[in-house]
Parts: sequence; structure tokens; C-alpha cells
Amino acid sequence: MKENISLTTAQVRDAVRSFNVKQLESLQELIAALLESKAKAASTEAGDGKTTKTGRPRKPRNSVPFIETKTIKGHQYQYKRWYENGKLKSKYIGKADSE
Repeated sequence: MKENISLTTAQVRDAVRSFNVKQLESLQELIAALLESKAKAASTEAGDGKTTKTGRPRKPRNSVPFIETKTIKGHQYQYKRWYENGKLKSKYIGKADSE
């Protein structure tokens, strides 16, 4: 089970300063996806109420990316997901559980 880790902004800033370019780019992508996911969650709460003929919520034609965590063989993995032209797209981010 994961434990919650609480860091101050200064601690995060100090830790990030030691990252190489590839790590910073990965972090930037993760933060962007998390921000978009939070925005999507906020807009979803309002909801547009649109459904299909069967009553299911309609799939968006296009959407902002969101983070999805999947558990596979007891390990958690994160994926950036979004809808593009009505199709669900996905990009692997990385392993979510700490070792």
C-alpha cells in the first residue's frame, strides 16, 4: 500500500534541481497531464447530460488528456489518455508504485 508523502514546495524545488533533461521533460509531461485531468474532472462535475440512445454517456469526440492508473499483476502503471476524433488514445507514462 502506498503511503502519502508530504513535501514542501521548497523540498520539491530542491529535489527537481538535480534532475537531468529527460527527467524534467517527463515531469513536465506528467504535470501537464495532471493539470488537464483536474480541469476535465472539474468540467465533468458540471456535466452536459448528453447520452446515447441506450442512455449511456456519450464518448467525447475530442478531450483533454487525463491520467489513468491500471493494476496489472499487482503493480500499478500510469497512462495518459485522451479522446481524438472519437477514439480513445493512450500513452504509457510509467510505473506508479514505489519500490
